[in-house]
Amino acid sequence: MIRSAFIRAKSSRFGPLVSPSPLDGRSADDLPRRIFMFWDAGLNGAPYLVRKCHESWVTRNPDWEVEFLDAEQANAILDRSALPEGTLTAHYADVLRTRLLHEHGGVWADATSICNLPLNNWMPSIMLQADFFAFRAPRPGRVLSNWFLASKPGALIIRRWLEATEQFWSGRRRSTNLYYWHDFSFEWLCWRSRAFREEWAKTPNFSATPSHRLLKLQILGRDPDHADLSIIRHSFVHKLSWKEDFRRDVIDKLVNGGS
Repeated sequence: MIRSAFIRAKSSRFGPLVSPSPLDGRSADDLPRRIFMFWDAGLNGAPYLVRKCHESWVTRNPDWEVEFLDAEQANAILDRSALPEGTLTAHYADVLRTRLLHEHGGVWADATSICNLPLNNWMPSIMLQADFFAFRAPRPGRVLSNWFLASKPGALIIRRWLEATEQFWSGRRRSTNLYYWHDFSFEWLCWRSRAFREEWAKTPNFSATPSHRLLKLQILGRDPDHADLSIIRHSFVHKLSWKEDFRRDVIDKLVNGGS
């Protein structure tokens, strides 16, 4: 019975976590246990949802350092005036996360993401196989989601992505209308660089779709059915939105470990 369950797990999307194979002498210990989050107004000025999201990362990862940046702290890392006037905060955060992970390594978690499963339960197995991680294909035509990223410092993918990011903004006088410019720059690198593409191929393939299930239900105004609850219960991370009016009891249940 245990053997058959193990075989089923290996053939499922959890296969890479059940039987990871270290590649090229990689070590999970090379990933710093640091989680970066950012909200312009800081934690005290953030909405209830953001404060609870932060709580989830702290309580479920007690041996990780959670660094929650406000506008002043972020500006000391990346001068906002280096980007064109009127640049969206979301686009500034795209550049910020890329620089932080390249220089320091660790995990970037959007301030509206909830940690559902402790990082120690799944991230080390991924880092035995790759130096970088992101959830894939949130929708057709998109290669990855950038709201959760993990990288060892100076890894090939994050280094090349930072170079492309800086090139995108270099000399630009106006902000961009491409909301997903950061994702598109990653896709461009996959197309342009064989080394980049091959390194990305080593990253375990986990779709972003399950992490968006709760948000999708909220937008549709639909209560979760049995299948929804199973997906929500087993998702590594939940990506939510401060623009949606989530009930506080739903958020509290997620953060406190309910389902």
